[in-house]
Amino acid sequence: MLFDKTLVNIPRSPTSDILYLGMGGQTNNEVPLIVTKYLGSIRDGSNTNTNLKIGPFSLNDENDSLKVKILGLDNEANPTSFVLSNLRNTLIQLMEPSYSISDLAQATSVISSLSPGLLPRGCGGLTFMDELEFSFDFLRNLTSVNGKLAQEKMYIGTPSPPGCGAPSQYTIKLSIESHT
Repeated sequence: MLFDKTLVNIPRSPTSDILYLGMGGQTNNEVPLIVTKYLGSIRDGSNTNTNLKIGPFSLNDENDSLKVKILGLDNEANPTSFVLSNLRNTLIQLMEPSYSISDLAQATSVISSLSPGLLPRGCGGLTFMDELEFSFDFLRNLTSVNGKLAQEKMYIGTPSPPGCGAPSQYTIKLSIESHT
């Protein structure tokens, strides 16, 4: 799984976001693979190569599936090492089956309880989050066709407080590629 690109259509903060990314992948209930990255100051209109990779994953049974969670965070309030470490630990916890997050408001609440201080007050906060699941059949069919799937999706972040920018808007490109 590859988190290819991040396009900032609208930053959460007034002029730019201090962006941190995280991605986790897990087959069934195995130990999740987690990767995080600090991208730094990202301005409106920035199209950044993200190059976050996780995998390969083995799916051997028709009941197997691949679960992926992606998360983007604007945080200028804390040191980079604190944010990356807490983002990684939070993603590990979010990969547990008991956490199914349906929207950013719920994600904000859950993340705040799992990792106090990760989501800063003020103009920072979640810019995007998503949960994706790919079945064994879907991934098998992918490998029989051309071995690669690219997906682009636009995300709108949580509302920003007064004095900050509009809610963020990001376009994310993800790819899944078969390895034989």
